[in-house]
Amino acid sequence: MKNSPLQLENYYLTAVHLDCDDKAQVKEGQITWQVETSVTLAGHKEDPRRWKVDLTVKFKPAQGNAKPYEGSISFTGFFAVDATYPSDKVKFLVETNGPSVLFGAVREMCSNLTARGPWPMVLLPTQSFYTPPPKPSASSKP
Repeated sequence: MKNSPLQLENYYLTAVHLDCDDKAQVKEGQITWQVETSVTLAGHKEDPRRWKVDLTVKFKPAQGNAKPYEGSISFTGFFAVDATYPSDKVKFLVETNGPSVLFGAVREMCSNLTARGPWPMVLLPTQSFYTPPPKPSASSKP
């Protein structure tokens, strides 16, 4: 095993909001969660291999009127990319893997908070932050 070219230097919780309806009619295993993510990237002014990543995750039940839990959690992380990593791929690495690393922290925070409530713990579904590069359009071919 080897280290990733993207290293987490520091991260912290920036916001948390959790609503719990203790009167909701919920049976264990019935809820699927709708997850919305928002990511903001900011490059360092002087070092193109250092980045700040902000991730906000909103979650609520995907269907039905019962809302045992609903909320949002935000983390900020600071990342550094290895000097040997190709410079033309740095941003793609950060925008794909940075939020993925922070999502693990969000999932853990969500699980910890909801495990103390009246309903089963919320385990957020895995998310992918991969966005394939745009393909050249057929009209752009010579």
